[in-house]
Amino acid sequence: MASQPTLKTRITRLERKHDILVQVLRQHIGLVKRELVALHNAAESANGKEKNRTQKIRDILTRFKERLDELEAIVTNRKEEKVKRWEWSIAIFPLIEHAFDEEELISLCFDLDVNYDDLIGETHSNKSRSLITYFERRKSLDQLLDYCRKLRPNYDWPELPQTKELVL
Repeated sequence: MASQPTLKTRITRLERKHDILVQVLRQHIGLVKRELVALHNAAESANGKEKNRTQKIRDILTRFKERLDELEAIVTNRKEEKVKRWEWSIAIFPLIEHAFDEEELISLCFDLDVNYDDLIGETHSNKSRSLITYFERRKSLDQLLDYCRKLRPNYDWPELPQTKELVL
């Protein structure tokens, strides 16, 4: 029977795929920027009658280029943010594991509308880890932490770093 790849191996593979996608996206952003410059230059050389229309096109192209610059900055910073959030997930695990026993974890899941039986694993540790992963995948780890803070205010729950969401 073939063994499953380790978590570290899976993370490494995902990071490689992510790096490739970022590289491709940067190349496409560069191509689009070059096309924008060409269109902008063409609009600059328009004759008098078309000046009004070309000014509107130039404005649209300028805003589009600014948006591309923002997108490029987000893509560049995304990997760093994901690593930070991953580190937070790892830091949260022992807190949840020790703050809630199995029955309390079942109640926590119920309160947060998560089916405890759907969580992966048989042990309390695995269920705790799976609960964190569940919320991480849904980008709602904040919701889990806020509720944990409410139930266990004496624990030192970390504040998650804020991420910039891509809005197009």
